[in-house]
Amino acid sequence: MVQHPRTEVPERLAFAVGGIPGVTDIANSRIYPDAAAKLPVARIYIEHDDPQVQGHLRPGIRRVERTMVAMITLAFAAPADGNRAFEGGMNDAIAHIERCLAANPHLKLADGKPYARSLKQGPIRSGFDRNNPRLIVAAIPVVVVVDYREGADDHPFTQP
Repeated sequence: MVQHPRTEVPERLAFAVGGIPGVTDIANSRIYPDAAAKLPVARIYIEHDDPQVQGHLRPGIRRVERTMVAMITLAFAAPADGNRAFEGGMNDAIAHIERCLAANPHLKLADGKPYARSLKQGPIRSGFDRNNPRLIVAAIPVVVVVDYREGADDHPFTQP
């Protein structure tokens, strides 16, 4: 059974971008580990969710177009010397995510069934975490559009 889109989309994104070079853990969460030894990690969560009911049918059978902004964040321990190898590793991780998203725009799992109608990567932001100056975070927003029947999260409409 397919879960609610707010749960399903981060799980499918985690599946799609698995194997990020150097990343020790991918989780559906907003929380990073405190210990530098557990970094780098990837975290995926829904930042914005906009469900729009389509049509004028009776409630419970209407089509819903749900546009979500999912955040894929990478957290790294800042190197003591700000070395070039660190920047290269972070860029390799981001490039891996970009390639994976381009190769799987409908968030298919191993079964090959498409889930999302569309997927679009937004502008990447990176910098030091304001609460922890030893943590560098890169944030990659991904806009995902899913269509499904209202009240039936386990029966999404067939996607392209």
